[in-house]
Amino acid sequence: MASARRADMAEATDPEPMPAEQPKMVVTHGRGGTGKSTGVRILKERADEAGRPVAIADADRTNATLGSFYADVVRPEYRGEQGVTDWLDDLVNTQAETRMSLLLDMGGGDQVFKRFAASLDLAALLQAEGITPVALHFFSPDIDDLAYLQDVEASGAFCPAQ
Repeated sequence: MASARRADMAEATDPEPMPAEQPKMVVTHGRGGTGKSTGVRILKERADEAGRPVAIADADRTNATLGSFYADVVRPEYRGEQGVTDWLDDLVNTQAETRMSLLLDMGGGDQVFKRFAASLDLAALLQAEGITPVALHFFSPDIDDLAYLQDVEASGAFCPAQ
């Protein structure tokens, strides 16, 4: 009986499947310590198990941990705001050229991506390029974690349907 409930719960909480042939840019949002990097690792493992190639980009300027788990993680060479902005621009262009799905781990509460995404209307730009933009918001029980989501949503910086 319990396993049937788990199966029902898993089915009810699974997101709508997206077309497998369309690349995705999955971007994590949230304060530090909410599980963004762990979420990226889980998504990477699931993609690998399903045989779906996916690249990992780690833009966490203060706690870059994904390179400890994966040798091919891409990171900005310069950690200043302009260096990260230029790197994000290159990353988007590279994804449009290679058609590779991408998991982008931003640093906790980092505002660089928000400004970058807003300046380009990134979600619409990605969709126009045939790339599905996905925003993943991570929270802890701390009520202040909702402030980042509220800020991103109010600004319209990166609010894709997925």
